[in-house]
Amino acid sequence: MNNLVIKRYEVDYSFIIKNYLDKKLWSKNWTLFVYKDLVFNLSLYTIDVEDYSICFKIKLIKENFNCIDLIWYHEKQSNIDILKKQINGSIFSLIEDYEKDLIKKNLSI
Repeated sequence: MNNLVIKRYEVDYSFIIKNYLDKKLWSKNWTLFVYKDLVFNLSLYTIDVEDYSICFKIKLIKENFNCIDLIWYHEKQSNIDILKKQINGSIFSLIEDYEKDLIKKNLSI
């Protein structure tokens, strides 16, 4: 039997978008997804007032490996569904980066 253990967290993206100017959120990290010892976090990264956009940082954390990806939420053009698709794509991209790193390390041994 496959003992796949995945923990997915619900994040209230609407709350974050409505309250991104609240300084308490600026240092906050939200856990998005955990698989074994891979942890994916979300945090606010940049607020662009001229462009009406918010940049989010998606970070993959694992012992001896950290990698980030940045995604933009444009208030005038985006919605929560688009943001979720961007986040899922970012997680997939970070997993690819991690696997490429593993391959490089194994090839250099």
